[in-house]
Amino acid sequence: MSVNIVLTAFESSFTLSTSGAIPAVAPALTSDATIHLTFSVPATTLQNTFFYRTDQQITSDASFVYYYVDMSKWPDASTTLNPQNGTVVANSYAANDNIGKDFLRDLAKQLFGTPLAADLFTNENEVVAEISLYCSLVAGEIVALLKSIDIKDGSFAGISIDSSGNKYMADNTSAQNISREVFNVLISNSPTRFDNIKTEWSYNGGVVDDGFYKMPIIPGDLISFKITVSPAPNQSSIIPTGPASLLPRSYTVILHAI
Repeated sequence: MSVNIVLTAFESSFTLSTSGAIPAVAPALTSDATIHLTFSVPATTLQNTFFYRTDQQITSDASFVYYYVDMSKWPDASTTLNPQNGTVVANSYAANDNIGKDFLRDLAKQLFGTPLAADLFTNENEVVAEISLYCSLVAGEIVALLKSIDIKDGSFAGISIDSSGNKYMADNTSAQNISREVFNVLISNSPTRFDNIKTEWSYNGGVVDDGFYKMPIIPGDLISFKITVSPAPNQSSIIPTGPASLLPRSYTVILHAI
């Protein structure tokens, strides 16, 4: 029979000087005006679109987080994210203006000294239509980026494939690693949401702790990005009333989670 020889003289304890760390991210946007998008998105949609998996290995050469995007869970993203589908609510020239009308007023202010002179333009509809077209292209580019890191259709440089054939991004620090960006902002600014991810945020139901977790996005959270509109290069020569160089107008576009 084996004997357990307990040697109390060997007993010891120690206290670490190094604490476990999480990302410290506090991104901010500066712009001339703010747009609130018309179409909100359920927080549950975002939770199922952006998720992550923790690695079972914790050695220094193998430990990382798998970041996933499933765009099939957000089929109307191109409409939801279109800056044209919104209202300028901060630093606007007139209530309920969209980006096209607001930019026309800003252009009038630069050329004529007052936003009230926007009606002096004879092609208001054409300018607004071009802005609307570009806003649709912006939304399309955002969706194309998200699809390039999609769990099924991803083609982004550096994307990896897990053992189940799903595509993911590892700890790629580029801004295009969208789920990683979302994760870092959330854990930096609201770490208590990660108190019990197995129970609260399991992606696959929580029966088995498989390491897949939803991003803890909740109603009231915001997703924001910046868009900048510049006047036509020849605008100052077409209407030579203002400064030789006209300024662009930038907008912070805000999507509300509900």
